[in-house]
Amino acid sequence: MIARKVIIQLRICPDMYRYVLVFFMVAFRAAGWTNVYGQNLVGAAQLKAAKMHYNQGNYLKSLTMALPVYQEAVRNQQPDMAADAGNLIGLVELAQGRPQEALAYFKRAKAANEALHKEGRLAANLLNISLAKSDLHQLDSAVTFIKQSLSISKRRHLHNLTAMGNNHLADFYARQGKLAQAEQLYHTVIGNKVYQDGWENSFAYAGLAGIAFERRQYPLAAKLADRSYQLSLTIDAKWDAARALELAHRSYKAMGSIDSAYKRLLIYKDVSDSIFNATKEQQINKLKLEAQATENQNLRNAISMAEQKQKINHLYVITVTAIIIAVLLSALLIYRRISHRNQLLEREQAASKKHSRIIEEQNKKLNRLNQDKDRLLSIISHDLRSPFASLQSTLTVFRAEGLSVDELSGLLGELSTQVNAASLMLDSLLIWAANQLEGVSTRMVPIDLVAKVDKVISFMSVAARDKGIEIIHEKDTLPHVCADADQIRIIIQNLLSNALKFTPKGGYIRISYTINDDEVVLAVRDSGVGMSPSVLAGLLSGNDSYSSTYGTANEKGIGLGLQLVRDFAAKNALILSGDSVPGEGTAFFLHFRQLS
Repeated sequence: MIARKVIIQLRICPDMYRYVLVFFMVAFRAAGWTNVYGQNLVGAAQLKAAKMHYNQGNYLKSLTMALPVYQEAVRNQQPDMAADAGNLIGLVELAQGRPQEALAYFKRAKAANEALHKEGRLAANLLNISLAKSDLHQLDSAVTFIKQSLSISKRRHLHNLTAMGNNHLADFYARQGKLAQAEQLYHTVIGNKVYQDGWENSFAYAGLAGIAFERRQYPLAAKLADRSYQLSLTIDAKWDAARALELAHRSYKAMGSIDSAYKRLLIYKDVSDSIFNATKEQQINKLKLEAQATENQNLRNAISMAEQKQKINHLYVITVTAIIIAVLLSALLIYRRISHRNQLLEREQAASKKHSRIIEEQNKKLNRLNQDKDRLLSIISHDLRSPFASLQSTLTVFRAEGLSVDELSGLLGELSTQVNAASLMLDSLLIWAANQLEGVSTRMVPIDLVAKVDKVISFMSVAARDKGIEIIHEKDTLPHVCADADQIRIIIQNLLSNALKFTPKGGYIRISYTINDDEVVLAVRDSGVGMSPSVLAGLLSGNDSYSSTYGTANEKGIGLGLQLVRDFAAKNALILSGDSVPGEGTAFFLHFRQLS
């Protein structure tokens, strides 16, 4: 869990701090003022600018400015400055998903503030340690540290830290199943007459909504979640807004209030999209931070080598002065100096090559990240097309005049079925998309293949009927197969979608199964237009370059269907094959492993 805000709010822009820093540095050097007091002033100004960058989410700039202050403070034995800078560096590490590194900085800051008897900062350090422990899934330890923070905060009347501590302790209790204790702490935050904060109240209302939902008190959960969402709007807290909207959607859905649930789902999608973009930006910044850390290490190595070189040169001057009359010894020393320089040059060249390899790997990671994002958006667009096309067709018939009451009643029932099917698919896609933010992953589970095919057919039946195509499902009793459920649904849906697209009116699609030894073979055959052997080979091998052609009813796709089938078949260790005869039809075969 990331710390949701920092305690110190800065009001001067980072550029102004940069100009102030330059002024101070020039003034100190001109006056010859290089003592520790002058360094403290420059370090304090630079650290304030770093905190401002952290508040604005510019983690790379924040770390770049805070690291030199921390290193200088450690070198000059200034524990106060080192603790402050180290705590900020820990917050950046925590925000970038590196709780173990953050924990090390927080612990060093805690030790320094304990020695300096600065209880206010110590309370903040203990709170940050608890958050890092929570991210490391060490909830018992997190509870211990946050209780220590609360003890100090209450004694020193630190109202903001007390509210934050109560909220996070309540969250830890809720995750441990201690709902009554969590509920009491959330009410303490909301009912505090001395200190009120919109951010903390929004967090507390969302926590109470989650508890009410766990207790199946759905009307209360919906009311509390809506209150949390309204508070999050006033402080522009998108993560809290998304959390509240998701709870409200689930609560209204459980109550049977579909309209209210749907409205909040739409708002949740908009908020999630903005968070999705922000998350990707954070991942890119994370890679930049890793590159910056490498550069900092290289700089420290270069400084170390320069210091070594300076020491060697100094020793050389003393030696030459002492034995100036010994020409042979002088020549030997010169030779050693040249040899050592060559070694340093070789080391620098090796370090440069290593740095280039690191940058190349980081560029590859960035490219893979962008490709995963593009693929995720394309999958969502492609999978939602068929159910919404069916809904549009039914609505067109519904608007026609001259329909009888029985016909209207039948259309209403059919429209309800289509809306439920589309909603189920939309929920499934949103859940699947949320799990892919770190890249496309595969989770192997037991699957009832016949039931999975039936579910996909229910999505496609209206489109097939409208085109006059019969879908024949030859059901059979099959052993379970092992694959990723969402990816198998996408494979089957795209194979059926392509068969519908290229089968003319009056045709058929036949789905059948064969059991061979330890595998189950799924066959999807159609009586469509077929294709040449060269085209089929290109589709199966992946050399089709995402090409798309019009169907028998001028349907147009985005050329992604068979690409998804190939990719997900490979991820699930499935064998994809096919045969086709132009003018007669096409068949695709998927070979699954039986579940042992």
